[in-house]
Amino acid sequence: KVLASERARGDRQAVKELEAGPPPYKKLADVGTQRKWSSIYAGDPAPAVQFTRFALLAPRYSLGDAWSYISGFMASQNHFLGPNLEGEFMKVDLTAGNMAFALPVFIIQGAEDVWTPAALSRTFVDKLTAPEKAFIPIEGAGHEALVRNTPEFLKAMRERVRPIAGARSSDPSSPVLVRE
Repeated sequence: KVLASERARGDRQAVKELEAGPPPYKKLADVGTQRKWSSIYAGDPAPAVQFTRFALLAPRYSLGDAWSYISGFMASQNHFLGPNLEGEFMKVDLTAGNMAFALPVFIIQGAEDVWTPAALSRTFVDKLTAPEKAFIPIEGAGHEALVRNTPEFLKAMRERVRPIAGARSSDPSSPVLVRE
């Protein structure tokens, strides 16, 4: 989808980089290329730039704190994803285990998310069992729907999640929230 978008825009540099590693990706660097161009296409800075900016501009962060934050992120990424996508996270199949939840489950996501395709999230919600569940798309939004489309995200929270979160079970030890 990102490659098609860049071809339509006529961005030769993006097309060249994206054609070098089409999905399914074999290396973390290829995932990084897709993330970079999808972010730029959405009007955001490349993830590495954005991530570094967040660390350097965080309130009360020293340069040492920023370095530690970035170093920790990189170490986690290398462990959980792995340079060749062989890390621990890559071995997880969320649909292979118990798909029954004792609590309501809501996934609020940008409908145009090209990092985590909304179709995958919708399929996950469809497969699980929960007292209440919903996939709530934010139309026209991408991966950063919470940040870039905050009013729509908060509306979904108020209308779908808050009424259930506000309901209390008569048994305080019960993990299940019930509607009154």
